[in-house]
Amino acid sequence: MEKEQVTRMQNSDLKELLEDVTLNEIHLSNEERQEMTSTFLRFVRKKKRKTQKIRIWSAVAICACVVSAVLGWYSTGQLTVFSAEKEGVLVELPDQSVAWLNRNTSLRYNRWGFRFFREVKLKGEAYFDVRKGSRFVVNADPYKVFVLGTRFSVSQKNGQFKAYCFQGKIKVENGKLSCGQVLTANQNISVVLGKVSLNIQKELEPVWIKKQCVYENIPLNDVIKKLQEVYGITVLCNGYCDSLRFTGIFPADDLDLAMQLVFGPFNLECKNVGGEWRLYRVE
Repeated sequence: MEKEQVTRMQNSDLKELLEDVTLNEIHLSNEERQEMTSTFLRFVRKKKRKTQKIRIWSAVAICACVVSAVLGWYSTGQLTVFSAEKEGVLVELPDQSVAWLNRNTSLRYNRWGFRFFREVKLKGEAYFDVRKGSRFVVNADPYKVFVLGTRFSVSQKNGQFKAYCFQGKIKVENGKLSCGQVLTANQNISVVLGKVSLNIQKELEPVWIKKQCVYENIPLNDVIKKLQEVYGITVLCNGYCDSLRFTGIFPADDLDLAMQLVFGPFNLECKNVGGEWRLYRVE
């Protein structure tokens, strides 16, 4: 339709031009008339192309301004929360989900974009209580944990990755997990030195939130594994614990007291020797 209008305008303008030539008694041959017509049409087309280019570049400039404004607005919504070396932090996310950050942990998210895609970036360890809704993603590079609504924890530190599902269902993805690993309640997965292991746990929430571990008639070697995990230490048992079982509690924030409560009932003492914790029998 627009093309037809332009053609009619061109023919009308050309007709007026030729009439002006006739009225002024300017006599042109057919070849001169054709040349005049061609020149006029070339001028019209050139002007039309120039107008189109101006419109295109104007549209591009407007789009660039809009994109810059949106990106600027979005970047102001970036928030990073850090926990201290000796104390965790409770973070309420924009959708009213909650994240408890363990010590030496950072959590990053965008408060403006969170309503459109619920994703956080985690360095360290955190426990999440997620409100039901759209997909919630925890990016603990290079691993990702996907969830709709549940309670779980994720740890990515010292080259080790761990994910615990306390309620509901989550999915862990990475190149090492071909199609991803789905965890249901009371399951956890760990990746240490490239080795993937799937385990069962009985805790209702992370030990570092309760700040204590409770056991009833559990092999002492299993309790020592948890003790090592909580405090990031290595205990050399020297064969003293193979047949022993433990019933009791040890704190998750006081190593000396934990050592006394775990090993004291068995007349064992744990000493730090050159950075290694060794067990000795108390005579």
